[in-house]
Amino acid sequence: MAVKKKRKRIKRKPGQKSVLYFDKNTEVAILAFLSAENTRQRELIYGESILPAVSKLSESLIYVYGFKSPLMSTAELIEECNFSLYNSLHKWDPNKGSKAFSYFNVVAKNFLINTTNGHRKKHYKHVYLNDVENLGNDTQKQLSEYIELPSTEEMMLQRERGIEQVERIKKIRMLLSDARDLTVMSAVEKLFESAEELDFINKQSIYVYLVELSGMEKKIVTKSMSKIRKVYAQILADESKANK
Repeated sequence: MAVKKKRKRIKRKPGQKSVLYFDKNTEVAILAFLSAENTRQRELIYGESILPAVSKLSESLIYVYGFKSPLMSTAELIEECNFSLYNSLHKWDPNKGSKAFSYFNVVAKNFLINTTNGHRKKHYKHVYLNDVENLGNDTQKQLSEYIELPSTEEMMLQRERGIEQVERIKKIRMLLSDARDLTVMSAVEKLFESAEELDFINKQSIYVYLVELSGMEKKIVTKSMSKIRKVYAQILADESKANK
């Protein structure tokens, strides 16, 4: 029977305090960052008083929970998490009662979970052709049935569909007047522009990404997207009538 190894417990020396890398001073710095009047001032505050705490938070979560990505090194994952936290700074509202550390700890953890899961899914669904000969006969047969490049006609159709979608997006923008709807529409446009570079797990991930891109509250994004979908449906209906 295998003997279980006991986990090593790290004890502090008597009187030794833990190092608080994300403390009240960090909260004050974030508030100063959000109220800064110019870009230069924000850059100074972020670089000197926020980035060290944010970077340490990202690093600690990655090592404590063992987050790993088959597509990124640990250093790259930390950088990506830092960037996500930077984009979320404006979302923290101290008036809602949450401490900055608690709020950004949740934001960072969710980002790391979604990112590493997405990377694993993307990585393991690809098989390099150089490795095919090392697979079993049954696996090689199954793989050969799925390896099929799209025809030239299909690629042309895909390109045309993409162009049509871009034109529809332009039409939708012209039919919107509310500033909030236009802001959400800008986020949708950015989503389309970078669609090939993104790896979403589900619709909820797309929605969360839209909220982050727009910088709007969830309920506003939901309301705007409902209006955008109605306009989009009307455009499709008009196109259908015109083609008859």
